[in-house]
Amino acid sequence: MLIDSYRATRDMRDMRVASCEEVHCRHWAAGWITIVDPMTELGSRQAHYVRAHSGRMFTEHRAPLAELVAAGVVIPDSLYVSKSPTLLVFDFPPGQECFEEHRVPRRPPLYRIVSMRESQYGTRHILGRPDVVHSTEWMGRLQDNLGRLQDIREKG
Repeated sequence: MLIDSYRATRDMRDMRVASCEEVHCRHWAAGWITIVDPMTELGSRQAHYVRAHSGRMFTEHRAPLAELVAAGVVIPDSLYVSKSPTLLVFDFPPGQECFEEHRVPRRPPLYRIVSMRESQYGTRHILGRPDVVHSTEWMGRLQDNLGRLQDIREKG
């Protein structure tokens, strides 16, 4: 029996950095908040980075943990053990880069069709090199193949 295998493959190592806008980042679209505990060394360093080096617009205020929880704010687990009476909240408006590094592929995927013959023992042997085709041809050939398989299934 002749079998065609359809694969869309991409080299995930061949990526590039992308902007928040390009990847439709939710932080870019809606803004975000960052909450830090100013009484810890890490929180103090984070606050200093945001204020002095981030280059982003933000507003800043202090709020007790209970107030943030009551408002439905998602609190990192590490802040629930805070001994600080108030936490530092940085509110970043939409339309600016967040702190994540987004990555996207440099190239579109390769659309491959591999033809194989299945032996009576169930082993599959590849027949020649895979065809690398344009995405529209790949979809057309896949639909044709699925139609043939449906016909075979219906005939029994």
